[in-house]
Amino acid sequence: MADKKVAALSDARLRGARFVYIAALFAALGGLLFGYDTGVISGALIFIKREFGLTTAAEEIVVTGVLLGATIGAIFGGKSADLFGRRRVLLVTAVIFGIGALASAVAPSPVILIVSRVVLGLAIGLASTNVPVYLSCASACARLGCIAFSTRRHSWHRRCVSHRLCFCRH
Repeated sequence: MADKKVAALSDARLRGARFVYIAALFAALGGLLFGYDTGVISGALIFIKREFGLTTAAEEIVVTGVLLGATIGAIFGGKSADLFGRRRVLLVTAVIFGIGALASAVAPSPVILIVSRVVLGLAIGLASTNVPVYLSCASACARLGCIAFSTRRHSWHRRCVSHRLCFCRH
């Protein structure tokens, strides 16, 4: 009888650890989107300027749209997680990332592009406030620092990757 309880507890720990690592993997993908969306504009701006005939002021607005959205998302990220739960907020954040990316890709005008960049920024703000906390709550104490810090640790690497992808094609 005691062996069955020990086996059940051991199995539950393995499933829990597996869940944490899978959640960390998806959080790292969310961090990838964070770094990529903020860094890729530097290479894409050359083509966006040519396509839409943007002035310098319009270029600045296109670039800062993400930052505005990220600020709004960060402000409301914690409260929305308290109201709806972090998991639901992160699922909605993933949908917002998808909508923003699609809208940015097919934007027929600078206004639509700016709005889609604000939407992407909203997702970035929501993700940056909720992902580390969600991972901290889901991980074991022994792995807490490593897993929670993983989203921040790779932010610089993700930006470097996006810059290399943009500028190596020229």
